[in-house]
Amino acid sequence: MDLVTVTCFDDLNQMLLQAESIQKCVNTCTHWVIVNELQPRLDLWQTILEPYYTNHKLNLVSFSDEKYFLQYMSAGGYYSQQVFKLLISKFIKGKYLIVDTKHVFKSPINLNDYSEQHGNGLITDYSKFETVNVNHVTIRVYAKKIGIPVSYLHLDCLCPYVIDGDLLNQDDSLDKLLRWLISLGNSKYQTTFKNPVHVNEYLLYSTLVQKYKPLKEQSLNKRIKSIYLWNNEKFSLIDADQLNECPLIGFHRNWINNCSDEELNLANEWLDKLQFKNKLIRTKQ
Repeated sequence: MDLVTVTCFDDLNQMLLQAESIQKCVNTCTHWVIVNELQPRLDLWQTILEPYYTNHKLNLVSFSDEKYFLQYMSAGGYYSQQVFKLLISKFIKGKYLIVDTKHVFKSPINLNDYSEQHGNGLITDYSKFETVNVNHVTIRVYAKKIGIPVSYLHLDCLCPYVIDGDLLNQDDSLDKLLRWLISLGNSKYQTTFKNPVHVNEYLLYSTLVQKYKPLKEQSLNKRIKSIYLWNNEKFSLIDADQLNECPLIGFHRNWINNCSDEELNLANEWLDKLQFKNKLIRTKQ
């Protein structure tokens, strides 16, 4: 199974850490790194990342040649990166695993062991609650757009996330659908709905999946688990057993920039014990 990351120059330090972690922990595979920038310097990225890919294949990608590239980028990097995670299915046969730049592989993992995983392996019932990026209005609008009955059962919307590229490309209107998705990031478009309609690539994918086959609950023991540090969480409070159980940990840029010096030092000392050369570095003071 191939691996996919969307990144940008602001996340260069974390991308280096992730590349080192792939070299250390991940079975031989192809890693597609999508550079989410208006004027990507793929030659520079190649020079910086290539030393870590002695056992893996690095495929650097920019969608700057795509017909609708400027339309995707005009909505902003937060929205374009969501589109690119689905658009990459044009180049990958079968399933692929999406990780964010913030993810670090911390223990050995064979991605092929999770080839049966779909999404992040969990199904969530949103009928009784909403989240910051999934609300009932969005679910109904996506279902209407794709032409299926409304269902509040969906693949959970957190990385790491497995996409079936072959399933995505069953739909010959994928380009049109992605342009529609990016249009949702336009604030003027938002005002045409009673409540904001979120741009959520994973919810769109989950809706599209249900056009072709029913969702299937998976064993919780056979999914790629991850720990996240988003904003105010403390690395020092992570349960040791949980840390050992998860092959990935995600250090969000906001956490790196805003956590205390003590917490950042603890995380870097932990990386040092795992013999990582790259460390977590604040990008703003």
